[in-house]
Amino acid sequence: MAHGFARVGATVHLVGRTLEKLDALNETAIDEHAASVVSSAGSVDISMNVVTHNDVQGTPLVEMPLADFGSPVRTNFLTARRPPGA
Repeated sequence: MAHGFARVGATVHLVGRTLEKLDALNETAIDEHAASVVSSAGSVDISMNVVTHNDVQGTPLVEMPLADFGSPVRTNFLTARRPPGA
């Protein structure tokens, strides 16, 4: 996804390539990172969190328990918001 955005001219800021470096549920760390991007780049036009922690794969949606279906939404929602100062 990042490569695709960059190919069409977007400036892309990536964080956390390993579990040890990634804490997508740490609201303070997310806000601090977003603020640093706004400070250096001027704005954030798109914020996306592609975390697959506890994501269920290979199960048809009609057979998936509601808790499994909603897990990515609950995990990914935290960073899908307007960064402070943007």
